[in-house]
Amino acid sequence: MEKKTNVVKYFWQIIYAHTIAYFIAGLFALIVMNYRDLFAVEIIASFMRPVDDPIVALGPVLQIFRGIIMALILLPLRKTFFEGKNGLIKLGIIIIGF
Repeated sequence: MEKKTNVVKYFWQIIYAHTIAYFIAGLFALIVMNYRDLFAVEIIASFMRPVDDPIVALGPVLQIFRGIIMALILLPLRKTFFEGKNGLIKLGIIIIGF
């Protein structure tokens, strides 16, 4: 039963971290990079939705499902990254590499 609890905790941590990171990156892009004006440019507007479109507001909520997919992908490597020595450094190097 403890193993199941650890897996649930692992999934929660990945989903939580991914959703918060996505939300912060989105705020950064909106405020600092001025995405509202950038997405209004004709070339970009042809394939990107405006920032105030309702589906764009669902982005952070939909990242929960993306976090689940990421957790499933990283599940076989969980012990290497989260329980091994220098695991988070290894994970960081892989993320930077991608």
